[in-house]
Amino acid sequence: MTKEKKKFSLRPRARIVRTLGEELISSDAIALIELVKNSYDADAHNVTIHFEAPLTIGAGFISVLDDGKGMSPDDLEVGWMQPASIGKLVDRISVGGRPYLGQKGIGRFSAAKLAERMMITSMKEGFSEVYAEFNWNDYYNPEKYLDEINGDWEIRDPEVLKISGTLLTMENLRAMWDEDSIRELSIQLQRLISPVGSPENFRIFLELPEEYSKFSGEVSTSEMLKNPDYTILGELDGSNNLTMVYSSNITKEPLVITKLNLRLLGNRRPECGPLEFEFRVWDRDRFKDVASELGRSLNSVRQDMNSVSGVSIYRDKFRVAPYGNPGDDWLRLDLRRVQSPTMRVSNNQVIGRISISGQGNPELKDQTNREGIVYSQSFEDLREIAKMVLQELENRRYKERRIDSDDDKNVRLMQQKVDLDSVREVIQKKIPDDQEIRDILDKKEAEINEQVGELREVITRYRRLSTMGQLMDVVMHEVGNYILRIKNGARILEREVDPNNDKATRNILNINEGTRLLTDTFKKLEPFGGRRRERATKFIVEDAIKDVFGLFQTELSKLKIEVEIPDTQTTIKISEPELKEIIVNLLTNSIYWFGSMGQTERDNKIIVGVKSENRHIEITFQDNGPGIDEDDAGLIFDPYYTKKPDGIGLGLTIIGEIAAQYNGALELVVGDQTGACFRLKLPIEEV
Repeated sequence: MTKEKKKFSLRPRARIVRTLGEELISSDAIALIELVKNSYDADAHNVTIHFEAPLTIGAGFISVLDDGKGMSPDDLEVGWMQPASIGKLVDRISVGGRPYLGQKGIGRFSAAKLAERMMITSMKEGFSEVYAEFNWNDYYNPEKYLDEINGDWEIRDPEVLKISGTLLTMENLRAMWDEDSIRELSIQLQRLISPVGSPENFRIFLELPEEYSKFSGEVSTSEMLKNPDYTILGELDGSNNLTMVYSSNITKEPLVITKLNLRLLGNRRPECGPLEFEFRVWDRDRFKDVASELGRSLNSVRQDMNSVSGVSIYRDKFRVAPYGNPGDDWLRLDLRRVQSPTMRVSNNQVIGRISISGQGNPELKDQTNREGIVYSQSFEDLREIAKMVLQELENRRYKERRIDSDDDKNVRLMQQKVDLDSVREVIQKKIPDDQEIRDILDKKEAEINEQVGELREVITRYRRLSTMGQLMDVVMHEVGNYILRIKNGARILEREVDPNNDKATRNILNINEGTRLLTDTFKKLEPFGGRRRERATKFIVEDAIKDVFGLFQTELSKLKIEVEIPDTQTTIKISEPELKEIIVNLLTNSIYWFGSMGQTERDNKIIVGVKSENRHIEITFQDNGPGIDEDDAGLIFDPYYTKKPDGIGLGLTIIGEIAAQYNGALELVVGDQTGACFRLKLPIEEV
């Protein structure tokens, strides 16, 4: 049998209109917004959305009227009636100078989702009025092909429009519109146009039946949303320079922060940009005062904030759905808040915008359904930059809100010992030869301090029991570190499979050690059941430190970090897992910040020192990384304070408390050295 070649072409069924219009557009509010965008592309200055009752299925109508450039007969026949036409792809900019928001050519099918019938009336300056009717139910016939469906249109003298523009009238609604759905539309329209840098000369109006009149009028935002407690705004320019301007109701004066030649983790240039941003943040515990100032109820102020809170993305000054929709926490701000409640802001405290242009960010493309951006490295970089900017605001907000609270005073009080030296001095002066009284005093002081210590332990236990949420943060934080160590050991083991290889054997021991430390972490829950903590043991400090560094050999090698650990043999008596926990936290912090620097010409280095001095064992941990800013030095041990965009901020707090439990201290060494230097002091009497 001879081969017979044939040609074919795709011939879509008419019901593809239903697929494109009804199934790709998620809601009626989004469908109307797509039509409003078309009006913007037509250089309209005003758009009016009119609802005619009854707003029930199969009845009523919705009309969208704009004063844009309108359509000539050619525009209607060659442009509008040819879905996915290339006009906007070729020109990209409207006659009025606006970047086109719609380029896929399927937004017009939004009308098919809204109603059964649609009438188009349009007029372009210098041309006659055109009129066309569409019965969308005809396109639902599964037997018909798309090119078999015919509609009626005509060219006529002006009957409806007096000036250029377009009127879409959609009859026999497919869904019922009630107060909830109209409120949702109003919120979506408020968020459609960026609250800052919005398109000039473009206004949206709602005309609604009497029962919904409170939503009628020009779409605008609440007055309270114009006065945030904190603001950070700025841009990432075409040369990859990040500029931020921070201001607050506390400091009043704006502060300019510039990061030249921005690099993301791993020393990468962002694949997105240029872009502009603004984040407005409110302290919700102040809403009562805000309500009083505005003469409104507290509930109404909260509702205003809840309705528009979130971070939105705007392309060419129009919002890209669904980013910033109620419930769409695409930056995962609420998760960050749970992990670090003192430091972070939640999604319902922020009204944010990130503004991009279609031409400047060609990799940030819309998904086919016009709801969301296609996931890519460019989008992930956009997310990382947004969190980096918010981190800057959160750090400065924290410093302004930080006060010497009663809790801080109580913690310091609990850490103090009872000191009877003043009494001892009086006795020495009055009865210097009475050794018996001095012995009794010493014994009583020891007894009191022992009882106070027991009381502290009880109070600490109750305090922890009352803050189980924070406890779980601690457990999660520590377990994460240990799991990371186990993974590191496992990766090394995969490359060293020879059982006779000493290095492989050592790595197996490392994995076992990591597992043991993981178990020790969960043992820390035992005090909450009333048990006392694990007894201290004697071990060699330098050996324990070397064990920890061995577990992170992969990361250290990758970042070419040179390590110096002394070969001395210093014995200490504390919990070995807790000392290792301190070293793990310091080491993982150094590794993170070395990684944030990327490849540099200077050598990366960590130096650990161990010595006995002034009745203390002193361990110093120093790196030559980016260091700690002077204004952060007094904050780094605060719970939840962190400079990492996704950090929890508990590491230094945890290990500081561990040191305090042994009557020691962990402190930041401030000096002329580069990088960061920490000093751990443990009293010699504990050895």
